[in-house]
Amino acid sequence: MEEMSILALVSSSLVHGIILFSGLQDNYVYALNATTGSTIWRNELGPIFSSPAVADGVVYIGSFMDKVYAFNATTGTKIWSYTANGYVNSSPAIAGGVVYVDSNDHSIYALNATTGAIIWNYQTGERVKSSPAITNGTVYVGSGDGKLYAFGTPVVQFSTVDFNHDGKVDFSDIVYFVEAYIQFAQNGTLNPACDLNRDEAINFGDVVLFVDAYIAYGQSQIR
Repeated sequence: MEEMSILALVSSSLVHGIILFSGLQDNYVYALNATTGSTIWRNELGPIFSSPAVADGVVYIGSFMDKVYAFNATTGTKIWSYTANGYVNSSPAIAGGVVYVDSNDHSIYALNATTGAIIWNYQTGERVKSSPAITNGTVYVGSGDGKLYAFGTPVVQFSTVDFNHDGKVDFSDIVYFVEAYIQFAQNGTLNPACDLNRDEAINFGDVVLFVDAYIAYGQSQIR
Protein backbone atom coordinates (compact mmCIF):
# COMPACT_ATOMS: atom_id res chain seq x y z
CA MET A 1 0.00 0.00 0.00
CA GLU A 2 1.17 3.52 -0.78
CA GLU A 3 2.05 5.58 2.27
CA MET A 4 1.33 9.28 2.55
CA SER A 5 2.55 11.79 5.10
CA ILE A 6 -0.09 14.31 6.12
CA LEU A 7 0.89 16.92 8.70
CA ALA A 8 -2.47 16.84 10.42
CA LEU A 9 -5.41 14.64 9.48
CA VAL A 10 -8.66 16.44 10.15
CA SER A 11 -11.41 14.21 8.83
CA SER A 12 -12.26 11.33 6.55
CA SER A 13 -15.14 9.47 4.96
CA LEU A 14 -15.57 6.41 2.74
CA VAL A 15 -17.79 6.22 -0.32
CA HIS A 16 -17.88 3.71 -3.19
CA GLY A 17 -14.34 2.47 -2.54
CA ILE A 18 -12.90 5.99 -2.28
CA ILE A 19 -11.51 7.36 0.95
CA LEU A 20 -11.98 11.12 1.23
CA PHE A 21 -10.06 13.08 3.81
CA SER A 22 -8.65 16.51 4.49
CA GLY A 23 -5.38 17.57 6.07
CA LEU A 24 -5.30 20.83 8.03
CA GLN A 25 -1.68 21.86 7.66
CA ASP A 26 -1.09 20.86 4.06
CA ASN A 27 -4.36 22.52 2.90
CA TYR A 28 -5.50 19.67 0.61
CA VAL A 29 -8.57 17.49 0.35
CA TYR A 30 -7.65 14.00 -0.88
CA ALA A 31 -9.39 11.08 -2.52
CA LEU A 32 -7.61 7.74 -2.15
CA ASN A 33 -8.31 4.28 -3.48
CA ALA A 34 -9.72 2.41 -0.46
CA THR A 35 -7.97 -0.83 -1.47
CA THR A 36 -4.52 0.34 -2.51
CA GLY A 37 -4.20 3.72 -0.81
CA SER A 38 -3.10 5.32 -4.07
CA THR A 39 -4.06 8.94 -4.67
CA ILE A 40 -6.96 9.36 -7.09
CA TRP A 41 -7.05 13.15 -6.86
CA ARG A 42 -6.28 16.01 -4.52
CA ASN A 43 -7.29 19.68 -4.46
CA GLU A 44 -5.73 22.55 -2.54
CA LEU A 45 -8.33 24.59 -0.64
CA GLY A 46 -6.37 26.38 2.08
CA PRO A 47 -6.69 25.36 5.76
CA ILE A 48 -9.53 22.86 6.25
CA PHE A 49 -11.43 22.02 9.43
CA SER A 50 -14.52 20.73 7.62
CA SER A 51 -15.22 17.04 7.01
CA PRO A 52 -16.17 16.03 3.45
CA ALA A 53 -19.81 15.13 2.84
CA VAL A 54 -20.88 13.08 -0.18
CA ALA A 55 -24.24 12.89 -1.96
CA ASP A 56 -25.08 11.64 -5.46
CA GLY A 57 -21.42 11.36 -6.48
CA VAL A 58 -20.50 14.88 -5.36
CA VAL A 59 -18.13 15.85 -2.53
CA TYR A 60 -19.03 18.95 -0.51
CA ILE A 61 -16.54 20.59 1.86
CA GLY A 62 -15.90 23.95 3.52
CA SER A 63 -12.60 25.79 3.93
CA PHE A 64 -10.93 28.43 6.08
CA MET A 65 -10.85 30.64 2.98
CA ASP A 66 -14.58 31.44 3.37
CA LYS A 67 -15.63 28.96 0.68
CA VAL A 68 -17.85 25.93 0.23
CA TYR A 69 -16.81 23.60 -2.61
CA ALA A 70 -18.47 20.87 -4.64
CA PHE A 71 -16.24 18.33 -6.45
CA ASN A 72 -16.95 15.31 -8.61
CA ALA A 73 -16.18 12.45 -6.21
CA THR A 74 -14.59 10.29 -8.92
CA THR A 75 -12.47 12.83 -10.79
CA GLY A 76 -12.02 15.69 -8.32
CA THR A 77 -13.22 18.20 -10.91
CA LYS A 78 -14.65 21.33 -9.27
CA ILE A 79 -18.36 21.70 -9.99
CA TRP A 80 -18.92 24.94 -8.12
CA SER A 81 -17.79 27.04 -5.17
CA TYR A 82 -19.66 29.52 -3.00
CA THR A 83 -18.05 32.34 -1.01
CA ALA A 84 -19.48 33.10 2.42
CA ASN A 85 -18.61 36.14 4.53
CA GLY A 86 -16.48 34.16 6.97
CA TYR A 87 -14.54 30.94 7.23
CA VAL A 88 -16.46 27.67 6.97
CA ASN A 89 -15.32 25.19 9.60
CA SER A 90 -18.49 23.14 9.74
CA SER A 91 -19.15 20.02 7.72
CA PRO A 92 -21.94 20.32 5.15
CA ALA A 93 -25.18 18.35 5.39
CA ILE A 94 -27.26 17.54 2.31
CA ALA A 95 -30.99 16.85 1.96
CA GLY A 96 -33.50 17.33 -0.82
CA GLY A 97 -31.01 18.78 -3.25
CA VAL A 98 -29.88 21.43 -0.76
CA VAL A 99 -26.50 21.83 0.97
CA TYR A 100 -26.68 23.23 4.51
CA VAL A 101 -23.55 24.77 5.99
CA ASP A 102 -22.71 27.47 8.49
CA SER A 103 -19.97 30.05 8.81
CA ASN A 104 -17.98 32.23 11.16
CA ASP A 105 -20.02 35.17 9.81
CA HIS A 106 -22.86 34.12 12.20
CA SER A 107 -24.89 32.71 9.29
CA ILE A 108 -26.46 29.42 8.27
CA TYR A 109 -26.64 28.90 4.50
CA ALA A 110 -28.81 26.76 2.25
CA LEU A 111 -27.25 26.27 -1.19
CA ASN A 112 -28.51 24.54 -4.32
CA ALA A 113 -26.57 21.27 -4.38
CA THR A 114 -26.35 21.26 -8.19
CA THR A 115 -25.38 24.87 -8.89
CA GLY A 116 -24.13 26.30 -5.59
CA ALA A 117 -26.64 29.16 -5.86
CA ILE A 118 -27.83 30.49 -2.51
CA ILE A 119 -31.42 29.61 -1.61
CA TRP A 120 -31.47 31.38 1.74
CA ASN A 121 -29.28 32.33 4.67
CA TYR A 122 -30.13 33.07 8.28
CA GLN A 123 -27.98 35.18 10.57
CA THR A 124 -27.75 34.09 14.21
CA GLY A 125 -26.49 36.18 17.11
CA GLU A 126 -22.96 34.76 17.15
CA ARG A 127 -20.41 32.71 15.23
CA VAL A 128 -21.61 29.29 14.11
CA LYS A 129 -19.07 26.46 14.32
CA SER A 130 -21.24 23.38 14.84
CA SER A 131 -22.11 21.23 11.84
CA PRO A 132 -25.76 20.98 10.76
CA ALA A 133 -27.62 17.76 11.57
CA ILE A 134 -30.67 16.63 9.61
CA THR A 135 -33.41 14.29 10.77
CA ASN A 136 -37.08 13.83 9.86
CA GLY A 137 -37.06 16.71 7.40
CA THR A 138 -35.56 19.25 9.81
CA VAL A 139 -32.05 20.70 9.89
CA TYR A 140 -30.68 21.58 13.34
CA VAL A 141 -27.76 23.95 13.98
CA GLY A 142 -26.30 25.25 17.24
CA SER A 143 -24.87 28.78 17.42
CA GLY A 144 -22.43 30.54 19.71
CA ASP A 145 -25.35 32.69 20.87
CA GLY A 146 -26.50 29.72 22.97
CA LYS A 147 -29.47 28.86 20.78
CA LEU A 148 -30.39 25.78 18.76
CA TYR A 149 -32.02 26.60 15.42
CA ALA A 150 -34.34 24.34 13.42
CA PHE A 151 -35.26 24.78 9.74
CA GLY A 152 -37.47 22.76 7.40
CA THR A 153 -35.90 20.97 4.41
CA PRO A 154 -37.37 20.20 0.97
CA VAL A 155 -39.03 16.80 0.98
CA VAL A 156 -38.39 16.17 -2.72
CA GLN A 157 -35.08 16.83 -4.47
CA PHE A 158 -35.15 19.22 -7.41
CA SER A 159 -33.72 16.51 -9.66
CA THR A 160 -36.67 14.24 -8.82
CA VAL A 161 -39.12 16.57 -10.58
CA ASP A 162 -36.78 17.39 -13.47
CA PHE A 163 -38.69 14.86 -15.53
CA ASN A 164 -37.03 15.67 -18.87
CA HIS A 165 -33.52 15.73 -17.32
CA ASP A 166 -32.54 19.14 -18.70
CA GLY A 167 -31.14 20.41 -15.41
CA LYS A 168 -34.14 22.68 -14.77
CA VAL A 169 -37.57 22.47 -13.18
CA ASP A 170 -39.73 24.45 -15.57
CA PHE A 171 -42.99 24.56 -17.51
CA SER A 172 -42.25 21.36 -19.41
CA ASP A 173 -42.03 19.50 -16.09
CA ILE A 174 -45.36 20.99 -15.02
CA VAL A 175 -46.97 19.72 -18.23
CA TYR A 176 -45.45 16.27 -17.73
CA PHE A 177 -46.72 16.06 -14.14
CA VAL A 178 -50.22 17.35 -15.00
CA GLU A 179 -50.56 14.83 -17.83
CA ALA A 180 -49.59 12.01 -15.47
CA TYR A 181 -52.04 13.30 -12.87
CA ILE A 182 -54.92 13.42 -15.38
CA GLN A 183 -54.03 10.02 -16.81
CA PHE A 184 -54.15 8.41 -13.38
CA ALA A 185 -57.44 10.13 -12.54
CA GLN A 186 -59.05 8.99 -15.79
CA ASN A 187 -57.93 5.39 -16.11
CA GLY A 188 -55.68 4.56 -13.13
CA THR A 189 -52.47 4.39 -15.20
CA LEU A 190 -49.59 5.13 -12.84
CA ASN A 191 -46.50 7.00 -13.96
CA PRO A 192 -43.99 6.01 -11.23
CA ALA A 193 -41.85 9.11 -11.78
CA CYS A 194 -44.76 11.30 -10.65
CA ASP A 195 -45.70 9.19 -7.63
CA LEU A 196 -43.57 11.43 -5.43
CA ASN A 197 -44.84 10.16 -2.08
CA ARG A 198 -44.61 6.52 -3.20
CA ASP A 199 -48.19 5.58 -2.29
CA GLU A 200 -48.92 3.96 -5.67
CA ALA A 201 -51.20 6.80 -6.72
CA ILE A 202 -50.89 10.26 -8.17
CA ASN A 203 -52.97 12.49 -5.96
CA PHE A 204 -53.07 15.76 -4.05
CA GLY A 205 -50.13 14.68 -1.87
CA ASP A 206 -47.96 14.45 -4.97
CA VAL A 207 -49.20 17.86 -6.15
CA VAL A 208 -48.08 19.43 -2.87
CA LEU A 209 -44.63 17.84 -3.12
CA PHE A 210 -44.24 18.91 -6.75
CA VAL A 211 -45.26 22.49 -6.03
CA ASP A 212 -42.90 22.72 -3.04
CA ALA A 213 -39.99 21.46 -5.15
CA TYR A 214 -40.90 23.77 -8.04
CA ILE A 215 -41.01 26.83 -5.78
CA ALA A 216 -37.79 25.90 -3.99
CA TYR A 217 -36.02 25.46 -7.33
CA GLY A 218 -37.26 28.85 -8.53
CA GLN A 219 -36.01 30.52 -5.35
CA SER A 220 -32.58 28.92 -5.82
CA GLN A 221 -32.28 30.51 -9.25
CA ILE A 222 -33.23 34.08 -8.40
CA ARG A 223 -31.30 34.64 -5.20
